[in-house]
Amino acid sequence: MIWWIPFVMNFTTATCVAMHGDRILAADLARVVPEFAAAPADAFVGYAPAPGSRRVLHAVELRRLATKFDVRFDADLEACFEWTLRAVAREDVIRSMRESLDLPNAQIQILEMGTRAAPEGKLVFPIEGLIPGADRNSGSALWRGYVMYSAKRRFDLWARVKMSAPTSRVVAATDIAAGHAIEATQVKIETLEDFPVWHEVARRLDEVVGRIAQHGIPAGHAVLRTGLSQPFEIEAGELVAVTVESGQAHLTMQGRAENSGRRGDMISVRNPRSSKVFRARVDGKGKVLVMPGVTGGTVD
Repeated sequence: MIWWIPFVMNFTTATCVAMHGDRILAADLARVVPEFAAAPADAFVGYAPAPGSRRVLHAVELRRLATKFDVRFDADLEACFEWTLRAVAREDVIRSMRESLDLPNAQIQILEMGTRAAPEGKLVFPIEGLIPGADRNSGSALWRGYVMYSAKRRFDLWARVKMSAPTSRVVAATDIAAGHAIEATQVKIETLEDFPVWHEVARRLDEVVGRIAQHGIPAGHAVLRTGLSQPFEIEAGELVAVTVESGQAHLTMQGRAENSGRRGDMISVRNPRSSKVFRARVDGKGKVLVMPGVTGGTVD
């Protein structure tokens, strides 16, 4: 009778080493397997695992690396690497959000968070990641953020929040008619507890006064920047100063605007002497610029 004696090879797996970068280097490996201290510290061993998973280098891989780096190694070991995960504290999330809002007194309540643990790193909730809810009056929003846990890697986070802050906004003091420039006496500043990042709402009087209301604004309603437009620099029918630039030559004359325009707009201008119509670019209040070959056409 032949007796088979099973042969068991014992491998020793060390406690996982915490990662601090995108790559596993020989210096990291030396923390697990001291023999690799003889290799160049910055020698590339492999890529770091994703947070929540492990990268294990088995004995076969370690022997191959030992040969590559000319390191004496013949043990039956395994090396393990992982990112250290920690609980994401709601207090830290709120602190990061307040920093992004630049409103230290903002009232923020976290209703729900998408994760409870993340790798060590800088916690960031950028303004661009803030998505207000459909009901703006509720103050609720989805806010997407991340942990920057290495030079090039981010661990995504999200939270549903409800928030408000003492916020200034511009409201109509009287009914404002559509199509008219808003006067200083027609608007006022109001401060209240409100959702702090309504990008459409005007917060300062200089964002409103002199602008044109595209739609009627009832008294007491907030003025939305999206409902305003810049007044025309030039109105159709008015006389304008025309500057013609061609190389080093400059010619000035007077013309009559055929249509209205704002700075940078192309409009039609009529030469009152020849009645010829040419194209020019609005260059300021009552001024247009003609650059033959650029704006097109001639003025004579």
